[in-house]
Amino acid sequence: MDVAAIRQVPLFRDLPDDALRGLAARARLTRWPEGATVFRRGDAADAAFIVRSGAVAILGGAADDEAIASLGPGSVVGELALLTGEPRSATLRADADTELLAIDRADFEALLREQPSIGLELSRQLGRRLIDTTRLLREEVPTAIAGVWGVDVDALARALAAAGTAVGVLALPGARLPSLPAGPVGLAGAVALEATALDGWAGRRVDGLDHVLVVLPDAPTPAALAARDAMRYVFTAGAAPAWLDVPGRRPLTVRCQPGAPGIDRAVRWLTGKAVGLALSSGGSKAIAHVGVIRVLREQGVPIDAVAGSSGGALGAVGVAFDVPDDVMLARLRELARHTRLHRFDFHVVPRAGFFKGVRLRHLFESWMPGIDLAASHIPVWLLATNVHSGAEVVLDHGLISDTLRASMSIPGAFDPWTVGDEALIDGAVVNPLPASVLRDAGVGTVVASNVAGQELTIPSRGRSPHLVQTMARMVNSMERELIKTQTPLVDLMVRPVVKAQNSFDFSAVDAFIAEGERAARAALEAVPASGRARLFGQAVVDVRATAPSSGTASPTR
Repeated sequence: MDVAAIRQVPLFRDLPDDALRGLAARARLTRWPEGATVFRRGDAADAAFIVRSGAVAILGGAADDEAIASLGPGSVVGELALLTGEPRSATLRADADTELLAIDRADFEALLREQPSIGLELSRQLGRRLIDTTRLLREEVPTAIAGVWGVDVDALARALAAAGTAVGVLALPGARLPSLPAGPVGLAGAVALEATALDGWAGRRVDGLDHVLVVLPDAPTPAALAARDAMRYVFTAGAAPAWLDVPGRRPLTVRCQPGAPGIDRAVRWLTGKAVGLALSSGGSKAIAHVGVIRVLREQGVPIDAVAGSSGGALGAVGVAFDVPDDVMLARLRELARHTRLHRFDFHVVPRAGFFKGVRLRHLFESWMPGIDLAASHIPVWLLATNVHSGAEVVLDHGLISDTLRASMSIPGAFDPWTVGDEALIDGAVVNPLPASVLRDAGVGTVVASNVAGQELTIPSRGRSPHLVQTMARMVNSMERELIKTQTPLVDLMVRPVVKAQNSFDFSAVDAFIAEGERAARAALEAVPASGRARLFGQAVVDVRATAPSSGTASPTR
């Protein structure tokens, strides 16, 4: 009973099967309607809870009415009180119709005695939670410094002030703000600042402000260079000035289209509510991502950044450059033709791989000739692996044809591909579902489409699998283990169920895309209206009004 649900919990995922079955046998399934109080601060701690479905909120504040955290399926709550025996330190409320698996204190203590490794994992989780709580309790949160170039700074300052943040605006000498003088600029809802001590602003609280918007000049003046070193984001109306590019340390450039959509995107980034999409590896199974992307676009889910690994890199580039659905589909069909066995460029004597992969790179170049990954409409990162060191390599610039070819270099099948001075192989080797890349960039909500690690449909017919099938099985096993580290970083998981005989099986393109659509609709439908507002900062279209539901999926955190 509920072994699969319990295995999703980071605290228990490394337990052997017999321990999981024992834990599942001890668990009690409880159901709570939306708005119900599960326990109150001060209550006796008699059980820990695993969120099986729905969502719960941890409440604090003087009246226990302030939401401190919101937890979804797979989360554990109440375990600290079980260990210490102290009364509940917060109130827990169901934020949707919720199912909780309850584990009584006596059973939990027995489990700790049987499985000491749980204690180590629990200490790690509690440490992370303590760090997060400490951050929330800090009186002085450093001011976020952001650059603005070509974007309507007045509109952005107004929007940030309307969101309840204290905003400062500084126009540097030479900045493109023709209607206002250089220097301190007073805009509606914003505080004017002088261009002094900019080099000491990083990591400090500046005049009690949450955000400072620095309007940048075209030229790298001393004040502009000092501001650059303090900035995390630069919001531009086009390609950023070349002087903003700093090897090894570059503020993240976010392009904002004119008008309200661009301002809304900048506000999401600055307030920690940007939405990122992670697209997994999976060979030809990654075709399903196109169906997921189609539904997210239809339902108005904002995508402010995207990361893709291996097969997911294709979809990531499509999203980052606003490639229409029909064009992405046409390219997939063309890719299917080019990955037939007789179309590959074989090595006569294989050394690093059976295929050179040069023809594949030429195909990618024909789609987007001479275009650099850094020219994307939203931030995009493709994952690869350094073949010499085994280190994760995150590609955010370079010719699209080269970066795609590198990210999709299946070990043993394709030769490594060189980008810059690094020889690279498939990103799935180190990170098949790059949610961590999005989190590191400051994305607040991560939506993931995951087709990696699924079993292949290999007909036995009394024969052993051939080499390509064996390699695919090895990659699948590797992906399943690596994804365990990424799943806790995902807020909404879309899990299309697709079957293929190998990484180059493009025999069911339409079926894969349809399954991606089904899985995306099911995942969005499982999120209550309040959850959609929390995840995406707006009310996403109710998918139940636009398509019938099929299957189930749940948000995860």
